[in-house]
Amino acid sequence: MKNINNVIKKKTNKPAIVLSTAIEKGGAGKTTTAIELLAALSDDGYKCLGIDLDQQRDMSIYLDADLSLPGIYEALIVDKEVHETIQHLRFCDLISASAKLSKADKAFVDEDDELLLKEIISSIQDEYDVIVLDGQPGRSMLTRMQAIATNYYIVTCDSDKGSIIGLIDLHKDLQRFRSKNETKAVISHIVHIRKERATCVKLKEEELQETYIPAIAKEQNFGISYFGIAKSTVCSDVKDISMSIQEYSFTSPVARDYRKLVKDIEKKFLGQ
Repeated sequence: MKNINNVIKKKTNKPAIVLSTAIEKGGAGKTTTAIELLAALSDDGYKCLGIDLDQQRDMSIYLDADLSLPGIYEALIVDKEVHETIQHLRFCDLISASAKLSKADKAFVDEDDELLLKEIISSIQDEYDVIVLDGQPGRSMLTRMQAIATNYYIVTCDSDKGSIIGLIDLHKDLQRFRSKNETKAVISHIVHIRKERATCVKLKEEELQETYIPAIAKEQNFGISYFGIAKSTVCSDVKDISMSIQEYSFTSPVARDYRKLVKDIEKKFLGQ
């Protein structure tokens, strides 16, 4: 077990970078990756905030947040000031999700509403080094808000056709948003989860690295880093005990793989 404490002071003197974990399909390691980013970055001394944008509330649940408290929905409808929604958890701060997010497409219908999340983040961006958004699968007003508020996307992929389709769909959405000057967000990292030595997995890895990543990087005019995460039962083991893999099994291959990803993020975006 490794003890990771919530960082009290910022490590950098710059506004927080905003990272999003995303893929337009469920079950592809999106929330696990978001939590590992928060844990590993906090362990390296960065002040981190997670924002759960998924009505399923997985990140909030796995981080053992108090789901009875106001969260991102209340901040978006301006029922609560954003600082009233921030929970100070074991190794990061969190603005939790709620089932009320299912109402977002009906609650936020004005054109300016798509800027609400960015405005909330801008108001607290100087208080953190990194803000990690865990979005919901599919397309919605919330995923549009997320794209507008994000700097870089960390896209998780499994070894199946659905993940490739989800990656392509996300890339096309971001291309469309950038063409309208609604965001500058790009895909910076692709994280291949549950990586193993099986032939079918190796073929999918080659397809990602040799075909899809170069094509997407060229179209968005921004390089993409590829990282594989070892297949391990530890990813499911930690969910029931509200711990990150970094805390539960620091020396495991999957924990090391996530730390390699985080070191690359630090080098590229945090000047470390």
